[in-house]
Amino acid sequence: MGCLRPATVAAGVLASLVFSGVFSGSALAASGSDPTAGGVGVIVQGRAPATCSVQVTKPLGSSGNSDGGNGNRKRFNLGKLEESCNSGRGFDTFATTYPVQPGAAFIVDHSDIPASAGGVTRIDGSNTAAVLTRSLAYETDGGPPQTMTFTIRAR
Repeated sequence: MGCLRPATVAAGVLASLVFSGVFSGSALAASGSDPTAGGVGVIVQGRAPATCSVQVTKPLGSSGNSDGGNGNRKRFNLGKLEESCNSGRGFDTFATTYPVQPGAAFIVDHSDIPASAGGVTRIDGSNTAAVLTRSLAYETDGGPPQTMTFTIRAR
C-alpha cells in the first residue's frame, strides 16, 4: 500500500503531496517505469490563497496635546494595529480618512507617517508573511476625522 506524506506549507508557496506506493506490474509497464525500481511517485501541487486581516483593538480616544505646549496639535491614541497576512511576498496596510486634514500624521510604533493629501496613506507593510502588532496614533491640528478605515493588501 502507499502512503500520503504532506510537505511543509509556507504562506503563498506551493504545497506538495507525494504519493508513493507499488502498483501492479501492468500499471508500471504502461507508465514506462521499471517494476524493479520499487514504485511510482506522483506529485500533486496547489497554491494556498492569501489570507490577510487588519484591525484596531481600541476605540478612538484623545490622549491630549502632543506638541510640547502650544495647545493646537492633538494626538489621538487609536490603540493597537493588528496585521496578519500569509502572502509570501508580503503586504501593505493603508488608512483612509475623510475628510482629509492637512498636516495630519499617523504614528506607528513612534514613527511619524504624514497623512496623504489624497486621503489614502500607506501606514505599514512587510516584505514577507507576518503577524504584527503595533501601537497606533493619529496627530492633527484639529479633531479626529469623521471616518477612518484600514485595509490590508497582499503583494
